[in-house]
Amino acid sequence: MPLTKYIVRAVNLDSTLRHDHSTLSMSHIDGENGTGTCSIQIVDAVGDNIAMRHLVELWCSDTAYGDSDGITAFAVGTGLELHEFIQNKYIKVLSDATGLIVMNCTIAGGGTTYIMAADHSMVYVEQVDITS
Repeated sequence: MPLTKYIVRAVNLDSTLRHDHSTLSMSHIDGENGTGTCSIQIVDAVGDNIAMRHLVELWCSDTAYGDSDGITAFAVGTGLELHEFIQNKYIKVLSDATGLIVMNCTIAGGGTTYIMAADHSMVYVEQVDITS
């Protein structure tokens, strides 16, 4: 069969693949008063922010990749809480339209917690040190 019967259309696969393989970028800020925040941003394969709503499961623990352990308060600051499985421990959150989630963390007297975020069966972790 001659190839002239087919039309080949070039597509921008780079852009398509970058958005199909989103990851999470995590960072935190110590409020220095027993509180802190952990920001979770949806990014593409090269680290650019992806402005879209994204569903993420979040939990906190005393150890990286550990079982959910509660802190004094663990609540959504930016995004939409869809379900709190275990109070102050394990939450399902929908990001805002920019792909951002901000979690407010409180540890009475300060301390360290680890925030885990699960996306597409991948688990990311951020150590959050909070001073009182």
